[in-house]
Amino acid sequence: MSANRNILLIGLAGNLEEPDYLKGRYGSEAEVTAKIRADIARAEGAGFRCTAFRIEPAAQAQRVQDLEALLGQEKFDAVMFGAGLRFYPAYSALFETLVNVCRRRVQQPDATPFLFNNGPDTIFEGLQRAFA
Repeated sequence: MSANRNILLIGLAGNLEEPDYLKGRYGSEAEVTAKIRADIARAEGAGFRCTAFRIEPAAQAQRVQDLEALLGQEKFDAVMFGAGLRFYPAYSALFETLVNVCRRRVQQPDATPFLFNNGPDTIFEGLQRAFA
């Protein structure tokens, strides 16, 4: 399934004030981080090469530049956008910016799927949907 596919995982960095409804659904910041790490390990155990690219909203201009540089240097077989980028209404504009940067900068735009997980422990599930 994985054939050593190179995956870019884009998500929010920690230290965010999580809304109560998200804490109730996904857990504390520490629990979310543990779930992400465990699911990345699961994906890597299945042969995927995962690059985690985390966005700190306070430094988003620099991180967008960093993302542009990364996409120019490395070929990715898929780009996955974390649920936090989509579930926080305050980050809608950031999410749109990241999608548009990826759309413009991926090395094979017609062959590089964009994936979306449903939470911190569904990275591998999203990869299975794309590459089963």
